[in-house]
Amino acid sequence: MIAAIKQAGSNTRGLLAYLYGPGRQDEHLDPHVVAGFAMLGMPDPGRDENATLTELARHLDEPVRLRNSEFGKKVTDHVWHCPVRAAPEDRYLSDAEWGEIAQRIVEAAGIAPAGDDLACRWIAVRHADDHIHILATTVREDGRRPKLHDSGLRVGDACREIEKDYGLRQLKKGDRTGIRRPTQAEMHKAKRLGWEQTSPAWLEDRIRAAIPHAKSAEELLAYLEADGILIKARRGSSGDLLGYAAGRPGDLNSKDEQDLPPGQEDRPRPHPAQAPGPPGKRRAGGAPHRPPQPPQHPLATSHRRRRHLPHRSHRRLPRPSPHRRPRRAD
Repeated sequence: MIAAIKQAGSNTRGLLAYLYGPGRQDEHLDPHVVAGFAMLGMPDPGRDENATLTELARHLDEPVRLRNSEFGKKVTDHVWHCPVRAAPEDRYLSDAEWGEIAQRIVEAAGIAPAGDDLACRWIAVRHADDHIHILATTVREDGRRPKLHDSGLRVGDACREIEKDYGLRQLKKGDRTGIRRPTQAEMHKAKRLGWEQTSPAWLEDRIRAAIPHAKSAEELLAYLEADGILIKARRGSSGDLLGYAAGRPGDLNSKDEQDLPPGQEDRPRPHPAQAPGPPGKRRAGGAPHRPPQPPQHPLATSHRRRRHLPHRSHRRLPRPSPHRRPRRAD
């Protein structure tokens, strides 16, 4: 089971229109709510013909509007979106089971912790047999924002437990070093163009295959160009290679321009003439080298900090100066 938290958005109504719409390829069937923060009185356009998407969006955005009016500053990144997908070989899950899974996901993410009556508002929409979409507005009922740091790791751990409890395909716990999964847009684009691989996967295979044969960054680019990859090198004023962008022929963006994502597999090492030299000497064609400064002791900057004087009753009297003559006794 894969739960992929998307980048935060600001249009609740727009995301609902996609979830309840036909989909990009008419793949959305019978969209409806299977779980939510409060199912009683929840407007569901998939089950109630009188309910509208605008009504549902306003229902979810109510804490956001109250916070905006109270603080006078509009929240712009309050839409939390997380699709949860089962493996193709997994068994069919009922609406009740998907609802329980959604509840465990929002609890793990910090959207709606267990027993928290002031948590964020959320719903889970199902429009296919193998996945659901969880939508939440990240403003709590008390106006505070939820703590979502490292929510992806916690959600991943929850998915591993869900797989065991529901008898689903069990995936290994990730160590954050795996290959990036292709997005839906990349897969649809590859299918539309008749490609067996998405462009990122196609480029990655060829770049990885060329790296062992190249002795330098320049030689790597020559191998890639010979393999039919479009290369756009980025060079400094001295002509040294600073980086490169690689593209697949025929992979055009929305402006019908060649899509050239930046290369990340190889970075050119600095030339010996540009390597750091001894202190006081200049690099070849560059600014003078500055040796690394040792870390300062915390007391070295204490004079910059604002010191709070003790209470007047606790101040010590000044000691007499040793150079002051003692008074003569009368």
